[in-house]
Amino acid sequence: MSSVEGSTALVLAQGSLFGLFGLAIAATGIVVCVRARRRTDPARMGTIWLRLLFAGSFLRYVFHTTSSLLNGIMWLIDQDVALDSRYTVSMNITISGVSSTGVFFMRLANILFILTCVEFGNGFVYALTRQQTSVQRTMRLLAFLAATPLLILAFVESGWGGSVWTEYYKTAVSGGATQSAWKKLMRINDIGMATEAITLAVFIGLMAHAAVVKHKYRKSQPSSQTVTLYLVATILAIVPRALWNVILYAVLIYGEVYGIRDPLLQIPLLIVFDIATWFIILMLLFVVGIRRHNGLWTIEQPWMNGLPPLAHDSGGQPQLWYGQQQMMYQQGAGHAAPNQPMYYQPLPHQAGQYGWQPQTAVAEAPGVSPLEVPAGDRAHMLQSGPDLRPAGETTYEMKA
Repeated sequence: MSSVEGSTALVLAQGSLFGLFGLAIAATGIVVCVRARRRTDPARMGTIWLRLLFAGSFLRYVFHTTSSLLNGIMWLIDQDVALDSRYTVSMNITISGVSSTGVFFMRLANILFILTCVEFGNGFVYALTRQQTSVQRTMRLLAFLAATPLLILAFVESGWGGSVWTEYYKTAVSGGATQSAWKKLMRINDIGMATEAITLAVFIGLMAHAAVVKHKYRKSQPSSQTVTLYLVATILAIVPRALWNVILYAVLIYGEVYGIRDPLLQIPLLIVFDIATWFIILMLLFVVGIRRHNGLWTIEQPWMNGLPPLAHDSGGQPQLWYGQQQMMYQQGAGHAAPNQPMYYQPLPHQAGQYGWQPQTAVAEAPGVSPLEVPAGDRAHMLQSGPDLRPAGETTYEMKA
């Protein structure tokens, strides 16, 4: 197999992989879109951006699939048939226009990834404190400030790139000098290099933000695994994806480096470091956005940091903790039931756990008991299921 035949096969394989990954992204994106979120859901804003991220990524894969397949088919035909120069120029203009549109949606997907990760991080923090802080508002503002220049550069790169490629091919077929158009193409590469450098810096900031959120979940909490997936997604966005794109643009601008511009090497690296890596990142965010039992959704309970507190002494009668799907027993004066492990006993107060109150002077305190589950408080109960409280009883209060 000659070098041209090998390059043609790789281009067609690249287009096929773009198409397969695009179909998978479309299927998972539909699942994300049909899962509605409540207004009080800490992940609601993040999932809105996640839906747009899947849409932008899908369009990027569609346009790059089209450009890769057209390019491969053109190379394949050109080996057997001497194509008319005007037909070749027309095809090259079409391919460059489709490819430029794909690059625009790739830039747009990067911006949506930034907004999604920031909102997911804010959602995880809000799930711990149930409060909107100035830090969360600052992170949201910084995300939009970072997205603004990236969006402007994406429009300039895509629009100007399409027109310059058209000028270049038309000048070449007419026999004119192409130096002016070629210099403009190099300037477009400079814009792409600047965009990738800014994107890499912002992604590093996202990873730092995710690491801080992970530190807040350093204890054995159910959501810790989901936060880890969120952190891994930000790391993969930096290494290898963003770093690879910076290296690729540096090679295009500053010249040949170890044969990276050779399609036989460049295309496999593109498949591994960009196409497949971005698909993995999307699947990680999909898991973070869909998980309900270990995620940051409305079923997040005040006792998720440990075992739920038990109800008051009821003379040996089993008591149901409202909102839990299991029965918690208590016998005697707060002692464990016979032949039962000691973890059935009430746990002491642990600092830093949302929903817990100091246990001092509980019996003398008037009003609502810290162990009471307020009726209608959606932050302290499951979203579905019957009311498990005994008839006529509305609260559980500590006995003096």
